[in-house]
Amino acid sequence: MTKQLVCSYANQDQKLAAYRNVHEFWSGGRTLEEHLQWRSTSPQHNRAKWCVGCIDDQVVASLGCYPLQLHWDGQQVAGIFIGAVHTLPDYRGHGYAPQLLSWLEEQEQQQGVCVSGLFSDIDPNYYGQFGYEQCDGWEMSMKAGSSAALPASQWLLQPIDPQQHLARIQAWYETAQQNLSVWVVRDDDYWQYMLAKSATDQFFMLVDGQQQEQGYVRVHSHDDCWLIQDWGLSTGNQCDQVAMIAAIRCTAFGQGVTSIVGWLPRLEEPLDGIDFESRPQEITMFKRLDTRLSLSAAIIQDSAYIRGIDHV
Repeated sequence: MTKQLVCSYANQDQKLAAYRNVHEFWSGGRTLEEHLQWRSTSPQHNRAKWCVGCIDDQVVASLGCYPLQLHWDGQQVAGIFIGAVHTLPDYRGHGYAPQLLSWLEEQEQQQGVCVSGLFSDIDPNYYGQFGYEQCDGWEMSMKAGSSAALPASQWLLQPIDPQQHLARIQAWYETAQQNLSVWVVRDDDYWQYMLAKSATDQFFMLVDGQQQEQGYVRVHSHDDCWLIQDWGLSTGNQCDQVAMIAAIRCTAFGQGVTSIVGWLPRLEEPLDGIDFESRPQEITMFKRLDTRLSLSAAIIQDSAYIRGIDHV
């Protein structure tokens, strides 16, 4: 007989138990003790409300619930992103994770949350059966030596301190979203959280041939690869996106970087040497907790503009 799962928001001991449980999948190469220390001090994981499902006082299922605001079809709504959904091996196959997810959605809906989102690393049909709908999500990639059919770069990347230029960065981010049906709203607290998250990332100003500042890009460097984490432009047009990609390519490969990847929307006109593939993991999915909202074709398409740094 399947034992009854008791769902709740986690206390400190239960949160540590959840951290311990997920080590099998998300250790990042750390020992268990290193993993617990890292999660306990991580700005990302401390921002979440952790939820647990217990049997006989043992945490057997857990997930993280990350609050955020979304611009959704012209209005701002309260949302959550779900991360690190996990069930202990001996308790899998009994529907405990779906029970915990359903419990959380009900709790958050009662508190005014309208939309739940997640980035699935498994077959999206699994979450589809619980009402989550798959949205567009592309990953761009370029490799050194590829004959990318880009125009000669007229833009330059200039390193900047993001705190000193935060007001401009915020404005560029919002300008790049202004014609989209869905995007993550970033207030001052959220921006400070994002600067603390992945704190070793590099920020660059995008400067055009007339020395005019046109936007910013944030990259994470790892093993001769640049990962584009975030970006914003003074316009929302794809010509400027191409100019941004050309500037990133010129600077990165000039510094010996061998590959560039990142979440970017697919270009309307394909260019040789620049690949856009639908992400096989980290698949963006949304569920409407407020059924008065619609999940339109435009929202599905514009979800491709969600930045990698917003991933939970």
